[in-house]
Amino acid sequence: MDVDELERRMWRDRMLLRRLKEQGKNTEVVDNAKQRQSQEQARRKKMSRAQDGILKYMLKMMEVCKAQGFVYGIIPEKGKPVSGASDNLRGWWKEKVRFDRNGPAAISKYQADHAIPERVKIVVQQHPHLTPCRNFRIQLLDRFCQP
Repeated sequence: MDVDELERRMWRDRMLLRRLKEQGKNTEVVDNAKQRQSQEQARRKKMSRAQDGILKYMLKMMEVCKAQGFVYGIIPEKGKPVSGASDNLRGWWKEKVRFDRNGPAAISKYQADHAIPERVKIVVQQHPHLTPCRNFRIQLLDRFCQP
C-alpha cells in the first residue's frame, strides 16, 4: 500500500462519513415530521370519536329527556370547527348562525374583551342538585375535556 492509495481511501472514508452525517440529519427531520403527523392524526381520531359520542348521546337525550332539538359546536385549538344539530334546527344552525365562521371569531372577541389568554382550559364540575339530563350532559362533555 502506497501513500496515494492511502490518501484516496481516506478521502473516500471522509466522503462516506459526510454522507452518513447528512443522512442522519435528514432522518431526524423526517422522524420529527412523522411524529408530528402521527400526533395530529391521533388528535383527529380522538376528535372524531368524541363527536360521534356527543351526537349519539344528544340523540339519546332527545328520546329520554323529551328534548325538541339540539345544537352543539366544538372549536378545537387547531383545525376547523365541528358542529352538529338535530334535523329540525340544522338549517337555522348552518345558514343563520354559521357556527363554522362565527364561532372562532366570537371566541377571539370574548377573549379580547375579557383579557383571557388564548389557552385556557375549562374545568367542568358536577353538581348533585342538577337534573339527571343536565348531569348526564356534563358527564358526557367532561369525558372529552382535559381540565
